[in-house]
Amino acid sequence: MHNGQIGGYDEIRHGVDCLIAPEFYNARRGATDSESIFLNLLSNGLRDDPKAAFEKTIATVRAVMVEAAITAPLRLTAVASDGDTIYAIRYSSDEYAPSLYLGGEGGAALTVLSEPLTSIHEDWREVAPSSFVTIRDGVVREERFVLPGA
Repeated sequence: MHNGQIGGYDEIRHGVDCLIAPEFYNARRGATDSESIFLNLLSNGLRDDPKAAFEKTIATVRAVMVEAAITAPLRLTAVASDGDTIYAIRYSSDEYAPSLYLGGEGGAALTVLSEPLTSIHEDWREVAPSSFVTIRDGVVREERFVLPGA
């Protein structure tokens, strides 16, 4: 799941695509920034160290944006899973990170999504901006997400 956008993507698409490792590039089927981000995450080790893959992907995409003098923000709420663990991030290069919610914490089923499914506020907890969430066996670990050197 990806909600957000790479600011100025139409102007820097080629540069962002060049960050994708050759073994993943041929899997590309569309033209969206979501697919580019996912393939960059795989290129940067999503399977082995998801948090480090998000850090490297965001840092390298931001570097392409800076090089092209893009001032529009990079906004990213994303969720990935290996079948056992769920990894979620809420990040933005400005103060307007797309939303991310957790529902059903402590219950039999946990839901991770960009918007609450119901208007019952007690059923949902908004994940704080600049957060990285790891969920395994019903245990939620939320930590601050700050790019190294930022």
